[in-house]
Amino acid sequence: MSLRSADLRLVAPHRVETAVVMGPLAEMREGLRAAGVEVDGPSRQVDLVVGEVRDAREVLAVTARSHVVLGPAVGQAVRRRSGPWHPLLLRGATQRPTAVVPLWRREPLQQYVRTTAVRPGRRGELRNQAARASLMWGPLAGAVLPRIASCAVRFPEPGRPVAPRFLEQARDLGLPGDPGWVLTLGDGDDLQRAVFHVLHGGTPRWVVKLSRVPAATSAFDRDEAGLSVVARAGGVVAQHAPRLLGRYDVDGLPASVETAGPGPQLVHQVPGARSGVVESVARWVVQVAEQTARDAAALDDELDRLEREVLPHWRAAGAPDDLVARLRAPGCGPPAVLAHQDLGTWNVVAAGGDFMAVDWESATADGMPLWDLVYFLGDALVRAEGVAGPAVLLERCLELFRGRAPGSPVLFRWVREMVAALGVAPDQVGALVTLCWLHHGLSAERRERALAGASAAPVGHLAQMAGPWLADPELGPGWSTWRTS
Repeated sequence: MSLRSADLRLVAPHRVETAVVMGPLAEMREGLRAAGVEVDGPSRQVDLVVGEVRDAREVLAVTARSHVVLGPAVGQAVRRRSGPWHPLLLRGATQRPTAVVPLWRREPLQQYVRTTAVRPGRRGELRNQAARASLMWGPLAGAVLPRIASCAVRFPEPGRPVAPRFLEQARDLGLPGDPGWVLTLGDGDDLQRAVFHVLHGGTPRWVVKLSRVPAATSAFDRDEAGLSVVARAGGVVAQHAPRLLGRYDVDGLPASVETAGPGPQLVHQVPGARSGVVESVARWVVQVAEQTARDAAALDDELDRLEREVLPHWRAAGAPDDLVARLRAPGCGPPAVLAHQDLGTWNVVAAGGDFMAVDWESATADGMPLWDLVYFLGDALVRAEGVAGPAVLLERCLELFRGRAPGSPVLFRWVREMVAALGVAPDQVGALVTLCWLHHGLSAERRERALAGASAAPVGHLAQMAGPWLADPELGPGWSTWRTS
């Protein structure tokens, strides 16, 4: 059972150790148990009671620190802006929401509509306009935004909402008391971190990341290391990256606070996003590589890792034994560059001509040139062709690199620009790009090991590139279409 079914505990202003779950909410009941919460036990002190709207009277009859009522329309209790109940909007399934938006203030819903709820195309824009018009009505937004359910919460002090415990504990790191917030939970696996987008003056100022898994600090350690690399580089790198303000722990669950980016994830803006955003990010990737380029000797450790840990997995699929050796030519190896190493459109936020690359947990000061560029464009340019699942995106991506996709000229132009800027030998480009796909092709395996038996999220198209890339004579280590198309 996924810990994601226990995510509503994260909005509580207090620790949740005991709970009563009423009615047929089996998924939430099991999720809370998986999170270490005593459910429907003999304890006299109940921290949380959860039930459906039809059981609201019974929910309230149980003495507890907080009460939650779930339903597609919570009714009059939700519509009362004052009094003991406070309404929330839940995006997605009621027992496994992907976002939580408090409605007792105007700003969180405004922010959600402007950013998280954005959808490409004219239909999405009309929906967002309708949602903006519904802001004055609060609960009516559930009838406008798709896949919305309602929820009402009764807090320990009736009539006075208080900040979720994770936000209250972050005040020493600069967060205000009882701020506006939107909680995004994603639709990935248990290792995906939940994120509070904390508002000031109606706009996001801080991002609070938190783990569902106790003592799961590795992602936070990597974040801190990656953002330290960014801070040391400064200049053009730091201009489009967040700052880490600090780390802390709440009831054994790790958390951190970073500065917020300027808008929604780029993945939710394409297709439909102006090509200028993609061009700006690509230009920045080239500038970062130029600013941080180091002697080829700085790549020795990374090349050793690729030869030892990555290449053996792909020899049976056609990876040549000398693939890494092709980059070790004396005096003409590629330079090391600062690399994000997970620069998909989901890790770029953008608005108003500005953008920020987020989630630097995979970053390195001595990374492979071209990796960030082809990874980003291999995601952004194929998504620009229309919404699709991983299988279709994979085929589009292969066509992109073959030179037969609408975005191929853009990809090839930027590859040529980076090759020229860094002085990369043209006959090494195919090997560099091949190693990029081989490295990312093992990401699902690494994630599965870290999950230790829990369900994994679906594998994206970029993590599936390695096999088809090696098997295609137009692609593979000899890929050269970028030079002539």
